[in-house]
Amino acid sequence: MTLKELLMKPEFSRLTLINREGDLERTVLTVESTETPDVAAYLPGNSLLLTTGMAFKDRPEEFLKFIQSLNDISCIGLAIKLGRFLDELAPEVIALADKLKFPLLRIPLECTLGEVYHGMLSHIWNNENDNLLNALNIQKKFSTLLLSGAPMKNMLNNLGMLLDKPVVILDLFGEIYEYGYKCGPEDRKLSRETFARMEEVFSGQPDEPYYMDEQCRTDKICIFPIRGISCNTYYLCVLHTEKVPAELSSLMIEEVLLIFGIYFYKNLYLICNKARFKEEFLQILLNRFEKETWTRRQMLTLGERYGFRAGSYYRVIVAQIPVTDQKNFQIGDFTKREERYLLIFQWIEEKLRKKYGNKIMFLPETDRWRYVMIMQEELKDIEKVLKDIYQRIEKGFGILLRFSFGNSTERPEEISRSYMEALEIFQGGSEEKTEGYISYYRPKNIMELLKSVSGNQIQELCLYTLKELAYPKDEMTEELKKTLSTYLDCRCSVSKTAEMMFLHRNTIKYRIKKCEEILNIDFENPNDCFSLQVGLMLSDYRKGV
Repeated sequence: MTLKELLMKPEFSRLTLINREGDLERTVLTVESTETPDVAAYLPGNSLLLTTGMAFKDRPEEFLKFIQSLNDISCIGLAIKLGRFLDELAPEVIALADKLKFPLLRIPLECTLGEVYHGMLSHIWNNENDNLLNALNIQKKFSTLLLSGAPMKNMLNNLGMLLDKPVVILDLFGEIYEYGYKCGPEDRKLSRETFARMEEVFSGQPDEPYYMDEQCRTDKICIFPIRGISCNTYYLCVLHTEKVPAELSSLMIEEVLLIFGIYFYKNLYLICNKARFKEEFLQILLNRFEKETWTRRQMLTLGERYGFRAGSYYRVIVAQIPVTDQKNFQIGDFTKREERYLLIFQWIEEKLRKKYGNKIMFLPETDRWRYVMIMQEELKDIEKVLKDIYQRIEKGFGILLRFSFGNSTERPEEISRSYMEALEIFQGGSEEKTEGYISYYRPKNIMELLKSVSGNQIQELCLYTLKELAYPKDEMTEELKKTLSTYLDCRCSVSKTAEMMFLHRNTIKYRIKKCEEILNIDFENPNDCFSLQVGLMLSDYRKGV
């Protein structure tokens, strides 16, 4: 209850505000009475103090210190019975109270402190008892809805009717999750705008209720965070209200937020079950069942419920969450990582569904902390959509997703190949980047493949194929090797080789004859020529490493 609401009661209407700037919107939880000047050390927070001011008669400088000390401990105001020890308050005392917005109340001379004290305290206790009873009733009502499996829409309708105000649930990206009673398009728009403004004010999402600046507009809105396992995952918005609604005491709102928090925690398991079914179908697409093979018809039949369809274009995009350890996804024991993974899964899935329908499938790979997108037709604006996803996930979770594209295929049976190509990028394969977080697969060239072969193996193969020409030890052998390489590049043409090397034809013939004697091969055999070309390439590669 605020001090303003307390003073509006008929039995306390005779108390008047002395200083103009006193803030009557402060919440009062209890009333205390004292004449001791050092009482600030013993007062509970949010208390209203009653006094005659006896200890400060003719001592305004001590009264200034007293008011400052009360304000510092969140005392909500001071009610003084003037006319007994103090006739009026000194101007400097009133000025300090105005500066602090600390309420100074005048108790009429005909009222006793005991009468005011007991009357106020009794009223506050009765009000708290009413709030407690209301909170328990709300807990019972919403718990029953939760246990009966009522959707969030029903819960919000009940809350909206209870408050007679529009209510909205926003996700952590500021998008509408659900709305209730009397919540029209303008109300939903206002809730999104206020959430965006809140993020600007706090440079993120606050952990405490947020109230829209009263000077901003006439339509007030309250935003209450709903806590998940590790962070605020959703937000309850109450529109067209002044600060915390009178109908929602702190106990009542705590009960509502607790029930909503349990609802969303329960919802994580529903998301997880959905993800597991989709992941099983992904295993089929990727041919991970060793004892079973699936025909195209079977794939299409099983995948129909997930939006899989027959076509002539399939392309895999893998989205990888960075992980610092190899812990598996805990299905029955959610931690911060599982919650984060499932919320991202739910949000991206819904975004892709709204944007593309069944043009793209979105499947989870939980144990590898990845997501797999399967394009079922070419999407020209997919990079733009991935950029938005990347930015929103970074802002909402502080996670830097990476996306990799495999090549397209025309057959469902080859989706696994596109997946492996996309995955190879994360495992150190070749890639062509467009953005720092988007990569496209390209096949390795022969030199990149050689990186996986040991130096000893390359050296042995070169010596076996080229013999002493593999690693020349004198100038003559070096010239023979150069001539052999050019001769093979010129498709065994003496004339073209002589032209390329600026040498006489007879010189080329002589050198080639020497190579034949050393290598004991026939240059008319294509297989021998290919082996020599590979050997020459490998010997040069080995020399450069």
